[in-house]
Amino acid sequence: MAACVYLECSPGTASAQSLSASWHIPQANLRFRLERDFAYADLPDVSLLSLDRQAPSADSGGIRAYQPGSPSTFRLRDRLYTQGIAQTSPGRLVYAVRPDYDRFVARLGLDDRTGEGTTIRCAVYADQLSLFQSDPLTVKDPPLDINVAVPAGSERLILATEVIERPGRFQVDWINLGFLQRQKNPPAGLVYLYPPVDDPADWDIVAVSGSARLNSRVIWSAPGDPWEVLFDSSQGRLTYYLYLVPRTSRREDVHLWQPRGGLLLETRISNVMQPKKHTLAEVLKLWYDQSQPVGRGFVDNLHHGFSPHQVAIQDGLQPAAPAGLGLYHFQGYFAVDQPGEYAFATASEGGSFLSVDDTLLVSWPGEHGYHGGIRGEHQASLTLRPGVHTIGYLNYHPWGRMFCLAAWRRPGDVLRPLTRADFIDLARYRAVQVARKPAADCPAAFSWQITGDLRVDTYGRGLVAMRFSVVPPEPGGAYRYRWTFDDGDRAAGPQVDHVFLRPGLRPVTLELWRDEHSLGQVTQMVHVHPDWRIVQGKQDPQLFTQALSAKNPAGAPLADWVYVFLIARELQRPDWERLSVQALLGRLEDLAAESRYTDFCQTLVEMLPSADYQEYTAALELNTALQHNEQLSRTDRLRAGLDRAELLLYAQGKPEDALAVLQPLGRESIPEADLSSRRICLHAESLIALGQLDAARQFLDRHCPNPAAKTGEADTIRRLAALRRARSLAEATDDPDQWHQARAQIDSILREDPRSLFWVPLHLVRLRLHLTCREYRLALHQAERLLQLEPAESSLPEILAGRIEAWIGLNQPDKARAALATLRERFPYDPAVSRLEVRIAPLDRRGR
Repeated sequence: MAACVYLECSPGTASAQSLSASWHIPQANLRFRLERDFAYADLPDVSLLSLDRQAPSADSGGIRAYQPGSPSTFRLRDRLYTQGIAQTSPGRLVYAVRPDYDRFVARLGLDDRTGEGTTIRCAVYADQLSLFQSDPLTVKDPPLDINVAVPAGSERLILATEVIERPGRFQVDWINLGFLQRQKNPPAGLVYLYPPVDDPADWDIVAVSGSARLNSRVIWSAPGDPWEVLFDSSQGRLTYYLYLVPRTSRREDVHLWQPRGGLLLETRISNVMQPKKHTLAEVLKLWYDQSQPVGRGFVDNLHHGFSPHQVAIQDGLQPAAPAGLGLYHFQGYFAVDQPGEYAFATASEGGSFLSVDDTLLVSWPGEHGYHGGIRGEHQASLTLRPGVHTIGYLNYHPWGRMFCLAAWRRPGDVLRPLTRADFIDLARYRAVQVARKPAADCPAAFSWQITGDLRVDTYGRGLVAMRFSVVPPEPGGAYRYRWTFDDGDRAAGPQVDHVFLRPGLRPVTLELWRDEHSLGQVTQMVHVHPDWRIVQGKQDPQLFTQALSAKNPAGAPLADWVYVFLIARELQRPDWERLSVQALLGRLEDLAAESRYTDFCQTLVEMLPSADYQEYTAALELNTALQHNEQLSRTDRLRAGLDRAELLLYAQGKPEDALAVLQPLGRESIPEADLSSRRICLHAESLIALGQLDAARQFLDRHCPNPAAKTGEADTIRRLAALRRARSLAEATDDPDQWHQARAQIDSILREDPRSLFWVPLHLVRLRLHLTCREYRLALHQAERLLQLEPAESSLPEILAGRIEAWIGLNQPDKARAALATLRERFPYDPAVSRLEVRIAPLDRRGR
């Protein structure tokens, strides 16, 4: 974390003089100019809930106010709110405007209970002047923040909604809505800063106001994350400057200043699974002695069902939930305006402790669920005087799950959750300009934000959409911007969107141009991850499907496509799986050369010959490249050899080559039962394919002792039933799941008794399965092996017909017709003759 922050502030809006302000800190390398961020809705000084509506009429729409004293709550995108207005659309709400009202603020969205087909547009007017117009909103859209100036002399504020499409429920929520008053300022300002530096620990943020230092504090900084910086903004300036200075010594007073505002959450993880004693003292000991910080930052509510801080994802492949004890500490500031008795309560997964003004008030230690506290079962009261007070909340629970809730009851009110509206607000700022020394460095920086995600779970695995915005050397400059991402994608413009196929630390490069001259470039590591503040995003998968289709297969890192393959399997997206496999087919040697992908490569080798892909040559190519990897373990090398023998036998029809691969493996001891059984069956079946039936029987006698153990009548009946079931599944025309079950049935029969390789009905089921799956090459070689078994005359028509179907599937009409002639000669009255004649005819016409 950075050590200190100084601020230079200038009154009013930016001017030419402020843009050319002298460099006040000579040793600084970077300077950011900040402006008040009116894209964020502050909490109102005057709530509309405390004002009367003007002339309520039939066009108001149905409304329902949620305010202090009401037990009701409502939600937008999984977040809880207690103060606002729920308005049934269409409708108009009208309020009088006083001269001291400066801005109107609100958070706006469609209630989570709104029907998915509903689309609504919302607007804000001052008299007849439009202050805000939303795009059409659906329940899937994130809430909008409104922070607009109210023109001087305005008499009325109008909130209007109209329905564009209206199936189901249609309810608009206006949250924490009201007016900011002139000359009222929050106690501190908060800015998310994105300095283009490698290691935040090497830097201090320094700033001045004239010659006076303002109180400040870096809340959080980590590689790839935005820095969360807090500073004294009580003067209400619209512009401040922050400087970055190389750190030469560590200051001890960095954390001494704490403004009395906001709700701060710090998350830590301990390698201890449970405290020895479930006491506050023991948990605090773990906090200070045996835990590491995961994240720190300001949050809205003291009501969390999932931590907004997660262990940083390095390469997208980390375990979902590391082992350890999660520790969550909240510290917030709230104001009371009347003396009296106030009650506070806690509900939590795991132990929780709640204090007010540093006095422990509620203790609910131990491992437990939250249901024993959501009705206020664990609460206590105290008398508070008017003024600002602090609340502390400490929760602990094994990492991977979190639920913590604090509620309060003011005099005359009901018990309800503590939300953002209950805490003293912070002013929001954003960086709008950057300057650098030396001037030869690229005079630009950039910021980023998560705009959407499609995740597998709540721990960060998934695809992420982000937006990148330039922080220019001067606003309005005649610059051009070019972006380069590590997956080969390029973009241009001051703001661009990009989809990452894998979370982790990803390099992003911005190049600054003026006219036809490059002014330099800056590269930053960006920590890509889903938006952990929302338990589950409601992102349309089509965005990510389009992004996947547009990616350059050769440009994106291998890790991206491996990751997409794994995610596609979990999300059951075969279209994404096919895209990732096609991208990897051109880079098989690179894939096999990386040891971390060994297991994945073997999965791919076994999958490529399947019905979905039938990439037999690619499977052999990957298998060959994999075997050249000298870091393969003995077991992995053995599995790779068996994969190769299987490809040579089944896909290439080369039993001699398969035996050449299997012979050395037969001299090794194979403790793994599945691999040993697989080797035995492959060796015996290769001998069968060569017509060496006696040799195959002798081989099985040597390697399958106690043959009588599995030849009883009950075992025979069980295998017949399994084979009958496999046959039924194999004939399913378009159900891959049933095909997989049929393969599993056949494999289980062979594992139980490898002598079933001499069982013609089993091979007939295999033949039918290959044909149903359109695996025509495998079917052709399967028919050849069947003929080597010298089947009964009654089985020959099915075998010959299967061979003809395979030739038809391989688009070989001449070979199919020659095989059909053999079938017609030997079995002229078999129904398959006429059926196959009809299927061959179109191939003949295409050939002509």
